[in-house]
Amino acid sequence: MAQSITMSDGTELRPSDLEDALLRALREPMLVCDDHPDAWGDHQVVVYNEAREYVVNTDVEHCTCPAMQYHYDAEEVCKHIVRAQLATGEREMPAWVNLEAVDDMLRRRLEVER
Repeated sequence: MAQSITMSDGTELRPSDLEDALLRALREPMLVCDDHPDAWGDHQVVVYNEAREYVVNTDVEHCTCPAMQYHYDAEEVCKHIVRAQLATGEREMPAWVNLEAVDDMLRRRLEVER
């Protein structure tokens, strides 16, 4: 059964109600590293997900993951790009998000930066 996410008003949303990459970026464990040696420039970060490392450029919305390379078209972005944008503040956290339902690593990072 697909997991849902709880909005701040208590409403449950199913994955089909949301952009898949956004839902996965909010819920899945991922670590975003700004100061990794493989991250060059102001808009590059390294995202660790499922013991894999991906270089993400948030400015041009590019990721080295296989999904981005082979499955998405030019208008779509993968969960790693969305997570990096959320973590760096380049994408605003949707107002409906219940922070208690967000992955711990992202929630802690957002709390520290406030």
